[in-house]
Amino acid sequence: MSRKKHAEHEKEPNQERWLLTYADLITLLMIFFVVMYALSSADTAKFQALSTSLRFVFGGGGSLIGTSPGPGLISVPLESESGMDVVLEEFEKHLAQAGSAAGSGAQYEDRGLVLTLQEKMLFEPGRADITPQAGAQLKMLARILNLVNNYVRVEGHTDNAPVAGAFRSNWQLSTQRAANIAEFLVREGGVRPQRLAAAGYGEYRPIADNREREGRAKNRRVEVILLNKKFDATERNAR
Repeated sequence: MSRKKHAEHEKEPNQERWLLTYADLITLLMIFFVVMYALSSADTAKFQALSTSLRFVFGGGGSLIGTSPGPGLISVPLESESGMDVVLEEFEKHLAQAGSAAGSGAQYEDRGLVLTLQEKMLFEPGRADITPQAGAQLKMLARILNLVNNYVRVEGHTDNAPVAGAFRSNWQLSTQRAANIAEFLVREGGVRPQRLAAAGYGEYRPIADNREREGRAKNRRVEVILLNKKFDATERNAR
């Protein structure tokens, strides 16, 4: 009699308990793959660029000035425009704050991101010495350049008016201006010299008509080019 009562009180084993474990496992796997998909879809370069910019603006993570290549610096193909959006936005913001001269600006070209500064933002007419007012602007430019790790070429350009004074030609004037800016970016802005090159083209690569006053003013410029990564082979010996 006692055995019968004991058997009646025994519970039958739950044959569906494994379904709970299985359902939990499926849920966890689904969450895992959703997270992995989200991470793979994110634009990593833009995320890094934004992160770097925020650290720079708010002073976190140390200063980027003089930083060698490593975490926080971005070096990407310019044709994708990834990693360069921050540079473009910061440069345009800087120009707006500085009250830039007509003709200054930024644009994407096959060779890279071209940042254009007009003569009167940097130099006195016919001279290659950087003006005191230009110093603060070039320091800001250096901070912007240090957001990325692309090679940089500084190019000087003039109009076709004959030069006077210390320079025998517009070639000399444009080349000296480019060299002075490159040296300033290294000395005062902490840009690595291995990233930089300087060149002068005189009056021979105009972007406007030298017969007009406004055209000559546009031609007197300095272009700072963040080179597209496909041109690395021409610069690699600098590393």
